[in-house]
Amino acid sequence: MIELLKSNQIALISAVIIIAVAVYYILKGHKIKTEKHKIALYLKGINYIIEDKTDKAIEELTNAIELEPDLVDVYISIGNLFRKKGEINRALIIHKGLLARKLDREKEIEVYVDIGIDYKKAGLYDRAKETFKNALSFDPKNQVIKKLLEEVYEDSKDWESALEWQKRFGENKKITAHIYCELGKKALKESSNNNFQTAYEFFSQALNEDKNCFDAMLNLGILHYNNQNKKKAFQLWLDAIKVKNEFFNLVLDNIKDKNDLHYFIKQVLVYNPRSYYILYFSALYLLKLEKDKKALSVLRIMLNNNYYPQNVVKLSIKCLAKQSSDKRFELLASKLQNNVKYTCKACGYSTHLFFWKCPKCRSWDSAKLEL
Repeated sequence: MIELLKSNQIALISAVIIIAVAVYYILKGHKIKTEKHKIALYLKGINYIIEDKTDKAIEELTNAIELEPDLVDVYISIGNLFRKKGEINRALIIHKGLLARKLDREKEIEVYVDIGIDYKKAGLYDRAKETFKNALSFDPKNQVIKKLLEEVYEDSKDWESALEWQKRFGENKKITAHIYCELGKKALKESSNNNFQTAYEFFSQALNEDKNCFDAMLNLGILHYNNQNKKKAFQLWLDAIKVKNEFFNLVLDNIKDKNDLHYFIKQVLVYNPRSYYILYFSALYLLKLEKDKKALSVLRIMLNNNYYPQNVVKLSIKCLAKQSSDKRFELLASKLQNNVKYTCKACGYSTHLFFWKCPKCRSWDSAKLEL
């Protein structure tokens, strides 16, 4: 009897072991299958990100999370995709929700950075600054966070903080010069009693940082011109044009007196009678002054070189229309497009509006005029 019980116990134990092994291998097979499915969903999501199919990427990555709720990187990616779509609140909910988890320090910093970028994208600059500073307290040498903090200062036009940051961490004197210029322009806007001394000091400091800062020379010239020191203004503007003659029009836009404008154009043409930009803008503004014959004579210098860009041809036809009663000239000129535009040398962003800092890649002093 005892032997029979022992035999049954052994059989029962053996059966349990066999079932346990079978369950193990079944579960292992299911886990492998699940893992493969999870990886497939994740790869699909990544592929959709590469193809810029945001909605499909979110769908696949969300499916991957349902199989494995602890995939922190996937949560981060989904939040970033919502931000890309402009759904900042959803991005913040996802990213901030991750802070409730137990994360290692590196991942926690990454989440703080993403939250800061969310705030920055939403225009909540104070919150973005606070978040980036928190991230920087964990990793004071992190160059990416420092750069993001600098961008927030500039985006929010907090030029005082931007200058302080640039002096502590920046190495580019050209950027420092531009920040001084922005402080000068801010001082002019805030001036209530026409006292330009503060602005003058900022623009002068910009030149100390970068002696070839066109922005500083342009604005110092404007200050002197508005204070009737035209000789000094014209000298500063001539110096600026020697640095970048393609920005000649930025100077001409600030000369309000027609006689002064005509005088300065003649001065610049004597200095550099062969520059493509100087010739073109001289003709353009001479036409605005209704000196169409002089404008056409300037354009002929360009046309005599067997070079016929559309903007020069259009301006020439406008000059001819002014001198003729034939309305067909005006009709022809109206059909030609004005192709003056500014292109970023760093990223290729292009617009008809001038910029000191590229709106797309954020590079300073990268605008190149294309006619």
